[in-house]
Amino acid sequence: MVKGRSVEEWYSGDYNQDSMNKAVHIYWQKAFGILKRFNRERRPLKLLDIGCDDGVLSSRLKSLGYDVYGMDIRKKEVVLARKLGIKAVVGNAEKRFPFRECSFDAALAGDIIEHIFDTDFFIGEASRILKPGGLLVVTTPNLASLSNRVRLMFGKIPVGSEIRLGKDMAGHIRNYTFPALERQLREHGFAVVKKVSSNVMFPVRYNVPVLTPLAVKLGDYVSNIGSHIIIAARKV
Repeated sequence: MVKGRSVEEWYSGDYNQDSMNKAVHIYWQKAFGILKRFNRERRPLKLLDIGCDDGVLSSRLKSLGYDVYGMDIRKKEVVLARKLGIKAVVGNAEKRFPFRECSFDAALAGDIIEHIFDTDFFIGEASRILKPGGLLVVTTPNLASLSNRVRLMFGKIPVGSEIRLGKDMAGHIRNYTFPALERQLREHGFAVVKKVSSNVMFPVRYNVPVLTPLAVKLGDYVSNIGSHIIIAARKV
């Protein structure tokens, strides 16, 4: 019999130790591009990285001029983030964030909302800690990506959708499309100002390098079928 685990046990462990440095992923480059444009004057705007992990990505945000704070459920990751100069604290994104109302100019929820049980509470907390006019950038896998549509045609589970816990599983419990996330953000008082995808993954078996630049560009123009959702929304 397979032994079950609680949500707390799963997320406090090493549930998603990706061997590839996430900072090199195209979708992070695009998300950071949005935040860079938001802070063109490189002012020390306060930014919260929700689910900051070890602070590697957070430190890149510091290079854009932001005064970066971080929050993560895992204490050992918070310790690592602090060593990189991030003002990180231990916090559970499923519960009230350990920050006052209207504390931040911007927030990044990078690949975390798909792990959240009560996403309305989560978005509400992001809104609470943001100042009026503050920017929230959310990234998450796209359930309606071109590659996932093809997988469904052949009876396969979409990438990122999981039915059980396991060594190679990421712990995703929520699946989003662009319209679904946009609607939920609007319901919480946000106005969507930018939406792109990382790239459009062609349904081919082998990697074709010549298609990569085209795939990345298509992510800006036909985002609804792109592999990853990247949405920027202002608190109104």
